[in-house]
Amino acid sequence: MVQYIFGYGSLISQDARNKTAHSKRVLPARVCGYRRFWNAFPLYGWSPLAVRRESEASCNGVLIAVDAPQLELFDRREGGYAREIVEHDSIELLEDADLGSSFVWIYVPLRSVMPGNDTPILQSYVDVAVTGCLDYSERFAREFVETTDYWDSPWLDDRSKPTYVRSLDKVRRAREIDQLLGELVAEPYYRRFS
Repeated sequence: MVQYIFGYGSLISQDARNKTAHSKRVLPARVCGYRRFWNAFPLYGWSPLAVRRESEASCNGVLIAVDAPQLELFDRREGGYAREIVEHDSIELLEDADLGSSFVWIYVPLRSVMPGNDTPILQSYVDVAVTGCLDYSERFAREFVETTDYWDSPWLDDRSKPTYVRSLDKVRRAREIDQLLGELVAEPYYRRFS
């Protein structure tokens, strides 16, 4: 049976997603009732993206079709998160498609911790997520940035020597990413790299 995972961070990127499993069907979507934010993982030593339930919020991302073995691979990838069901009435598909009666899953963190100097946002992770968004459209990328909290956290500019294990081999859209973040993320935070 086909199921879907709602990817709202690095899973938006086909390159990063395919390092775990390939999916033949990926649909851009928006999920209501969840707020995206930067969340510290002390075990990682950096801060990936996470979501929490919040009734008035929404976040964009992608629905990734998976079978049972692929779902197990993504469960292993998403250590430190719990998988929960997303109700179909919370999902807005951004292209014409039908999910049928498929289960839709989202990964939520087991703990919420503010990013800090010991757990910065990684530029290499940002590059993966925003590149994935830009592959859909600039508007999609803008929505991603605007609906994500805690951009004012510490950053680590690791673009030249990536820390993130699923970083891009080449950041082909670096100029667009930097311009977008420069417009939408308040200075001096975006340039305050540690």
